[in-house]
Amino acid sequence: MFNTVSRAQGADASRSRFVCIAMAVLAFTIMFDANAQDRKDPNIKHGGREFKDDRKVLSPPILQKPIYECADTVVVKGFVTGAKIKVYIGGTPPPTGSGTGITPSGEPFGVASPFTIGQVVTATQMVNGVESGPSNAVTVKSYKEDYPAGMPRPRFAPTPCLDCGRAVGVTDVIPGATYNVFAEDPLGGGSFGPPVEVGSNKDFPYTFVSPAFKKDQRITTQAFICGDKSPLSLPEIVQAEPASIPGPALDPVFEGADRVVVRGPGGSGVLNGSTLDIFADNTAPPGKRIGGQPSPGGAQQVLISPNAFAGNYWATQSLCTKGPPGAEQPEQPCSKLPAAKIRQPMPGDTVIEVTGPTDRFCRSIGVDHCRIDLQQS
Repeated sequence: MFNTVSRAQGADASRSRFVCIAMAVLAFTIMFDANAQDRKDPNIKHGGREFKDDRKVLSPPILQKPIYECADTVVVKGFVTGAKIKVYIGGTPPPTGSGTGITPSGEPFGVASPFTIGQVVTATQMVNGVESGPSNAVTVKSYKEDYPAGMPRPRFAPTPCLDCGRAVGVTDVIPGATYNVFAEDPLGGGSFGPPVEVGSNKDFPYTFVSPAFKKDQRITTQAFICGDKSPLSLPEIVQAEPASIPGPALDPVFEGADRVVVRGPGGSGVLNGSTLDIFADNTAPPGKRIGGQPSPGGAQQVLISPNAFAGNYWATQSLCTKGPPGAEQPEQPCSKLPAAKIRQPMPGDTVIEVTGPTDRFCRSIGVDHCRIDLQQS
């Protein structure tokens, strides 16, 4: 499980630079071998299809489908980090929703009023004053077209829920539906008190929890849209925290990154519901906390401020007990980034998703011609 940054955590974060992240948005014009001028450019390697960075060309983002009646959010992906996202109905201004994008792999954006059947929705991204063309168009429909028997039963993932946990993952929720998380205090003898809402979200795979879970509570979740409710989830009983809290590990931290990825020891997940804190020795005072948030478990992106520069980074995770610091991870230059990878193209695809890190970020620190060649064989 890989968790992106929570919008609640990321809304006020610095976006002064692009980040080396899991999914890149490529805005290129196609250049062919016949272009003699490009053969003089030492930054361009020839062979197969070629792409040259053109900052005046901005790819449209990708709008997730389906979009259901009564939803008041959409999920947009494939945008440049820090882009302004605009959501339109019928392609007509003004936009019905907008916001600054921080998670190109998929991020929800609210709209002014719930969607109705038949509306046609598109999105654009704007970077440096340039607005892209429209995304793919999605026509709003009833969720009952896809779920004639009603919404599926949501469930918690990962489990178990742990004492003092402050986040929980929820899956099997249809797009646009809101899910609420409830906690019931134990009364003894196998009985529980009334359910109290402790978390809620939509179009996002986890929610923060307040107050934190308590051992032996009974936890459930339920989704709703258009006044309809899903079946209540199967209950989870909150378990005690582990006897020892291990120090987490950071993925490589690259120059100028505005986020880090935190994992458990040996590539495992962080503890379910744990609160993660990120520290660095290049701040004043050394060892200052530079970011943090609760995580539902798995691998977790966490925003940091300031962006990464020369120094060492490490993390801790906490439930009721704060664990020890994990191993230090030195900042690495963009020149150390591994080669980019693309997701397997399928017949009929009109976009290519880059799933590995890229050096597109380096453009923001003065390195020209950062680019990726996509080869066809």
